[in-house]
Order: sequence, then C-alpha cells, then structure tokens
Amino acid sequence: MIRAFSYCLLVIFVLAASPADAAGLLFELNAPGLVVGIPVGVRVLLQNPEAVPVNAVESSIRFDPVEFELLSVSKGSTLTLWAQEPTVNAAAGTVTFAGGSPQPILGNRGELLLIRVVPKKTVKTARVSSSATQILIADGKGTN
Repeated sequence: MIRAFSYCLLVIFVLAASPADAAGLLFELNAPGLVVGIPVGVRVLLQNPEAVPVNAVESSIRFDPVEFELLSVSKGSTLTLWAQEPTVNAAAGTVTFAGGSPQPILGNRGELLLIRVVPKKTVKTARVSSSATQILIADGKGTN
C-alpha cells in the first residue's frame, strides 16, 4: 500500500566562513509532499543572499538510507566546471561533488544539483545534511 504523508524537510544550512557567513546550501523539495515509493526531486541551491561573488562549491550531502533510496543526481545550471562530477553512493546515502564557474556567481538560489530520491517509509521529519562543504569566494585567493 502506498501511504501519503505531509513533509517537513529539515533544511540544514551549511555556512561557509566567508564574510558575514553569507553563503550556504539550501535543500528544496520540488513536490508538494512525499509519498512512499514515489520518486521526487530535491534541489540543492546556493544560498547567497548577500550576493558575495562565489566561484566554487564542494560538498557531501547525506540522506538517511533507511528513509530514502537515492536514484540519481543531475547537474544544475550554476556550476559549469567539475573537479569532481556529482556521484551517488546509494548504500551510504551520499552525493558528493566539487564544481565551479569561470565567472563569479553573484545571485541567490542558484541551482547546483537535482537529486532524485524515493521515500522508503513514512517519517515526520526528513533529514538532509551536508558535510565537508566549502564555498569559495571569487577573490583569486580561494578564500573559504
């Protein structure tokens, strides 16, 4: 039986040690809710409300593999150069990537990735986290 449930995607901002801690990652569900067994997309966005010029982002994103099956990852339009192509480790529930742009990224909410997942069970709060995140300022020095 497929069970529908409302979602509360816990968004964990990973803030860089940049001026005013201005940039981070934001996870956004591209569906009105989660249904066990039905694939959905989770957009990974560059949260940069102060428009600090950024030119590289690296991170490891984790979904609980008991709660979600990772299906695939596709590139967004914000990063155009890839030091590490986005890769999925379904068993560990992780997606890792490292990418950049030859031109400074100035806007807010630039799409980095789209991760397709399937909810495996009903949960009240879906947790998504990131680690080893680096967001580099476009200052020619690689400032994190």
